[in-house]
Amino acid sequence: MVCEMIPELSESNPGDLNSKQFSNLKKIIAAGSNCKSGTLNLDDISVSGCEEEVAKAAKKVTIDDVSHFNMTSGTTGSPKLATFTHFLTLNDNIFVPDQFDEKQINKFACISNMAYVGATQFSQVAPLLFGTTSVFPSPTYTFEKFLQAVEAERCNSFLLMIDGAVNLAYNPICDKYDLSSLKSGITGGSPIPPGVVFELNRKRGIRLLNAYGATEATTVSSTIVEDGPDVWNTTGRPVPNTEDIIIRKGFNIHPSEVESLVITHSAVNRAQVLSIPDYRVGEDVCVCVTLNEGCNVREEELKTFFEEKMSDLIQPSYFLIFDSFPSGATGKVDRKKLQEMAIGRIKLPETPYAE
Repeated sequence: MVCEMIPELSESNPGDLNSKQFSNLKKIIAAGSNCKSGTLNLDDISVSGCEEEVAKAAKKVTIDDVSHFNMTSGTTGSPKLATFTHFLTLNDNIFVPDQFDEKQINKFACISNMAYVGATQFSQVAPLLFGTTSVFPSPTYTFEKFLQAVEAERCNSFLLMIDGAVNLAYNPICDKYDLSSLKSGITGGSPIPPGVVFELNRKRGIRLLNAYGATEATTVSSTIVEDGPDVWNTTGRPVPNTEDIIIRKGFNIHPSEVESLVITHSAVNRAQVLSIPDYRVGEDVCVCVTLNEGCNVREEELKTFFEEKMSDLIQPSYFLIFDSFPSGATGKVDRKKLQEMAIGRIKLPETPYAE
């Protein structure tokens, strides 16, 4: 992404960037072994020999200066950067001691994208404020590495995207590891599926803190400790998705993006992408299509065809073929009616707790 934004990067000397669009930007520091040309490697940077200069510069920093940027998840469009000041960064963490005691949060297992606000706040800033320890199992997300770290380090709390929380609730690989040290967890990005809350509480006695809010607002809008099956309220807390976006395992999926790919199939005449309720993941993705005259293709064939065309993130779980779509008086597709018809054809998993 950075290389696309700054095409001059690959032709620049490290520490001497000359970008037409970002004229004030001179240095880009990259971490890891796969550093791009033109960047400075974090491992090569040291303050040794220049401590006095660093101390002088630090005295000029105020609480209202920019401390860092975080990426948004793309709910309101393309992902973008949000600016955080030092004050906002510290202020965002003051609620943590109110939700958990020190025995529940003194060692975090952190598996989350460090570009997102939750990872920055809970795994990097909170330990500095409260004296907790953060454990980073792997450079990139690997669920089994997370399990191994919990067992080896006896972590009593975790930071996971909702996708990870779903795995912790249902993935049979969890049974290979001793996870008895876990007492609490933090997740966010969307309302947590009630079935996940139920399973984690029933199996492991884990209390979940669901931190919710827009990254652009630079603060958490709502924090909810989920101790068991929950009923949504609409005052002072997030409600289930009301926008034309499907949120599966905490990831935003735009129906139009999926539809634009489905319609490229030669047999497909029309396509509608709908959300299907699933207690395990919140919402799942269902593609409904009508076929061109004379075309004969099975639902399983469509699913197989698009497995190679779409990323796992937006991959639909269901493909359904209809003779026609229900429509309203104006001829527009009645998506609510179509969703009811789709649910009627899909064998949804039964919720394991009483509604």
